[in-house]
Amino acid sequence: MTKFLNVTVLKQYIVLVFIITLIGLASALYFFTEFDQSLETKTPKMVKAINFLEAEDWEWALQDLKKVGGWLEVLDSNRKIVQVFGTPLEESSGYTEIELYRALDNSLEKQPFLYSIASFWRDDKVYYYLVKIPSKRVRITYDIIDEHEQPKLIHLHTNNALLGIVFIIMLVLLAHIHWISEQMIRLFRKVTVRIQNVIHGDYSVRLNIKWEIEFKKIIDAFNFMTEKLQKVERDKLRLEEEKQRMISGITHDLKTPISIIQGYSKALMDDMIKEQEKFHGYLAAINRKAIRINELIDLLFEISLLDTPSFRLFREQLDIGEFLRELIVEYIDEIEEKGFLLVLNIPEYPVYLRIDRKQMARAISNLLNNAIKYNPFGTTLYVDLKVNNESILIEVSDDGVGIQSDLRKIIFEPFVRGDNSRTSDGGAGLGLAIAKKIIEKHRGTIELQSTSTKVTSFVIALKMKS
Repeated sequence: MTKFLNVTVLKQYIVLVFIITLIGLASALYFFTEFDQSLETKTPKMVKAINFLEAEDWEWALQDLKKVGGWLEVLDSNRKIVQVFGTPLEESSGYTEIELYRALDNSLEKQPFLYSIASFWRDDKVYYYLVKIPSKRVRITYDIIDEHEQPKLIHLHTNNALLGIVFIIMLVLLAHIHWISEQMIRLFRKVTVRIQNVIHGDYSVRLNIKWEIEFKKIIDAFNFMTEKLQKVERDKLRLEEEKQRMISGITHDLKTPISIIQGYSKALMDDMIKEQEKFHGYLAAINRKAIRINELIDLLFEISLLDTPSFRLFREQLDIGEFLRELIVEYIDEIEEKGFLLVLNIPEYPVYLRIDRKQMARAISNLLNNAIKYNPFGTTLYVDLKVNNESILIEVSDDGVGIQSDLRKIIFEPFVRGDNSRTSDGGAGLGLAIAKKIIEKHRGTIELQSTSTKVTSFVIALKMKS
């Protein structure tokens, strides 16, 4: 569980770091773009008179000057205006020396214009460039920044950018935490509902939540638990049904012979039978019914023994082909007596498997006994041995009367008999149940199948490495 939690937490952090990195890069790009634009728009060189002394600065300096409502005046050596560039906001023909000195004081609170002046020579005479900018326009639309103030501007933009990044990151973190908490609450609600269902006996519920990987083990464990509980409940119901069927079968199978024994013995005790032949007939009937009861008790003991944890198989390495031939020889007389046609399909080469000889012989004998006992004269009996991939298949089949469809699904359960479709001699209905348990003890399977030529076919599948 810890491993899955670590993987998911790492994944969540990777996603967050990725998002935060993108935010940081976007913010840095925005900061540097804005800062470059700020430096371009707020540099003081654009509006000083000295800029007009350089030919390459003249045009863009004049354009920036007009943008802020300023203009350029050209003064001669007597400080008279000889030329004007831009739109002047006051009428003037020239300046005295004192007027210029006062103007260049640039006290924005006391004068309506901001001045800057630069001198130059032309035709051996001195001239002046005088830049005049409205004070109100400077305060509203233009900030004059000295070159030494650029670090302050950088600091200001950096702080604003960092505050923006921190704010956005906090929003992302809060949104992510809210999303995770909502998912967790939704998951726990579903788990709580499913647990309540299990508490009330509904073991069919399953958790089907496709979310983070760390909950996969919880979901799988819960589903595994409910599957186990559901299987236990089904097995409990099945065992209860088998118990009721077994009790009913035992009662039915014991009642008739016990009643006969009780009636016949009472007649003999009361000296009601005078004829010697009839007297011996009653004794023979009592003996047969006693033997029948003993056989039934032995079968019940055998099937209960197979269900005990202490039951063990005594395996040995056998050639299954030779084992089947020896077993079938014991039934040759009965097969011939019933006029059966025996068809064997057993390989000549050895097929080895570790089995319990006695128990496996009992299981296959039950199949052979049923085929011989319940089928009419002239039936064809098939015994096949096949090797299929890693399994060995033993098939005991016949083309006799078959087993009716409503019994095929429960034919391996105790006290189930095909009396409605076969000639019955009062069998207990435990032979196939015992055969199935023996095969399962060998970690194999047994199935009832049918084909066009083989109406009843019992197929045993045993793993070669069982």
